[in-house]
Amino acid sequence: MTETIDGLDFQETSLPDALRALLPYYRRFAVADDGERERLIEAAAAADLDQLVQAVNPLWPEINAFLVNDSGSSEAGLTDSLAQAAMEAQIELKNRSL
Repeated sequence: MTETIDGLDFQETSLPDALRALLPYYRRFAVADDGERERLIEAAAAADLDQLVQAVNPLWPEINAFLVNDSGSSEAGLTDSLAQAAMEAQIELKNRSL
């Protein structure tokens, strides 16, 4: 089944099995526009950001392998956006704790 995320066609079946667990985070945080993603991260509750970071962190090897092997697909673009969101969420959480 194809759905649209951030204006791109997205097929969950195109993701490696390990990354399919991140589907709710793709839907919420995979935003390519830096400014829009920044506003989204800043507006999110700390608990939501922590969940995103905790879900993505163990999967960095799978994310990187997917981006190397499937560059150019909508799914790879959205995975890159999600990875950016996770890194930015980690920074946002650190800033909030200062």
